[in-house]
Amino acid sequence: MASGAEVTSGGLLQVGLAGFGAGGVVSDATIDSGGFESVDSGGTDFGASVSGTLQIFSSGLASGVEVRSGGLLQVGLAGFAAGGVVSDATIDSGGFEFVNSGGTDFGASVSGTLQVFSNGLASGVEVRSGGLLQVGLAGFAAGGVVSDATIDSGGFESVNSGGTDLSNEILGGEQEVYGYASSAIIFGGSQVVAADGLADTTTVMSDGLLYVASGGTASGTIIDSGGFAYVESGGESINVTLSGGDQFDEAGGVDINTLVESGGIDIVSGGGIADNTTIDSGGTQIIEAGGTADLTINGGIEILKAGALVRDQLISLPQAVRSRSTA
Repeated sequence: MASGAEVTSGGLLQVGLAGFGAGGVVSDATIDSGGFESVDSGGTDFGASVSGTLQIFSSGLASGVEVRSGGLLQVGLAGFAAGGVVSDATIDSGGFEFVNSGGTDFGASVSGTLQVFSNGLASGVEVRSGGLLQVGLAGFAAGGVVSDATIDSGGFESVNSGGTDLSNEILGGEQEVYGYASSAIIFGGSQVVAADGLADTTTVMSDGLLYVASGGTASGTIIDSGGFAYVESGGESINVTLSGGDQFDEAGGVDINTLVESGGIDIVSGGGIADNTTIDSGGTQIIEAGGTADLTINGGIEILKAGALVRDQLISLPQAVRSRSTA
């Protein structure tokens, strides 16, 4: 066991060694710029301060690491099936952490950059203001997986092609989805579903925004009171429930199987399409001139502007259907 070691530029601290079952233990080490620490098979590091490089792989463990500006924490390593495990790391502004082949991170606090790719895993990450969480990486077929992350105001997450994000909470920050995101909850921030991205079962709370860009798809979304969804031209919104929130389809945007509950409003602009909408009591759908809809009115309100097209309509309960000129 070693405590308080300082690794200066060009120095190497190696904790644990392949072929030796019981690794060593290091606590409160300082890795200066240009210094290097490797935690290998059976090795454990507690409380390192890293301005150089700390590499955890082949079943090595580290906890309470602080990665300072210019420092690098690398968890897992290509060619090693058993990746390392890191818990409760702090990534300062200008610091970097890579979670790579078989590596696992629990509970990181990120003001710098955390990148999870090539079968890496991360759980319970908090992305603070100015921090970046990147899931998946171009050129790596197997993307990383992140679960239960929190994106604070000013924080940013990019879920790239091949990347997967599960059960994220967006607390004023932003998530962009080019890969797959499931079960996100948006509290006052935004989720942008870009081309080829899929967001499944997102819940949009008050002051939250779901933006479906061209080529993106959102499915199973719930939009609560005060929440908003915007479907851009070429975007698709499928099986959405407007539970007091609003959805707007611009020209070329499509929503399919939308349920508009009490307090919800679905607005279809000219050139937008609403297919198979159900409007419950207290819900409202507005079709602008040039917009197209087929719907079931189940006690709700359908407002048709002059020039709107309704292809098919089923009225199952008392309703109000209004039309007025846009001149």
